[in-house]
Amino acid sequence: MLSGMQEMYGAVCLGALSLGLVLSIVRFYKGPDLPHRLMAVEVISLITLSMILVGCIGFDKAQFIDVVLIGSLVPFLGSMIILRIFQKEAPSSHENSKEEGS
Repeated sequence: MLSGMQEMYGAVCLGALSLGLVLSIVRFYKGPDLPHRLMAVEVISLITLSMILVGCIGFDKAQFIDVVLIGSLVPFLGSMIILRIFQKEAPSSHENSKEEGS
């Protein structure tokens, strides 16, 4: 069982994570381009996983820690794959500068 002080720390952590989640959702909708929105999605998923971890500590459920560890890899790998795809489609600025210099 958790003491009163630990419950208060858990509530403060969840409050701070909720604020970060709201700000990340705002960044997702206002993001000027794909990389900003992609980063916001990754931050949203990591904040959600952090909330699950705080819940694991609060309810003494260690089973979900493995789920969070595996779940933290998925957004990272997904964003890397998406950025690779868009990197191949868009011409790099280095290639454009070579064409202008010739």
